[in-house]
Amino acid sequence: MIVSIIIPVHDRAGLAEQAIASVALCAGRALSHEIIVVDDGSAPEEARRLAKFCHCQPNCCYIRLKRNRGP
Repeated sequence: MIVSIIIPVHDRAGLAEQAIASVALCAGRALSHEIIVVDDGSAPEEARRLAKFCHCQPNCCYIRLKRNRGP
């Protein structure tokens, strides 16, 4: 079984990086998991930073919405 952890984010790349690192540390290799980061239209510099961070993490998928769809 694979556990999927979804992390929504908007203009909080630093906080999202901490959350991703925390999940990766807790799950480790003992748990089959994937981390899905959904960027809800963050500013371009925040989006680039987060995409780069996710790219370097195993089992991390980055999805970016072009515009904010939140409240």
